[in-house]
Amino acid sequence: LAWAQISGGGAIVDDQAAVNAARAKNVVVRRSLALVGDGVHRKVITMDEARSLVDDLAASGGARLPCDGAGFEAWAEANGLALRDT
Repeated sequence: LAWAQISGGGAIVDDQAAVNAARAKNVVVRRSLALVGDGVHRKVITMDEARSLVDDLAASGGARLPCDGAGFEAWAEANGLALRDT
């Protein structure tokens, strides 16, 4: 977060305390699942690849995410992530 603050960059964080700290310092914050959703929306990855990525994040990195791969699409839509052009 310190690097993002002094460089004018952004931070990719999922921990709520880190998100709050970043926002308090006016650091741009993105969460992992939002980036995955952006990839689907921009057609950089498919929905199947997104599901696998979400599962891999949880399995390999120990990420505590609000959904698994199978539930990613429903979670994203419920949380206002645009997965398709409207």
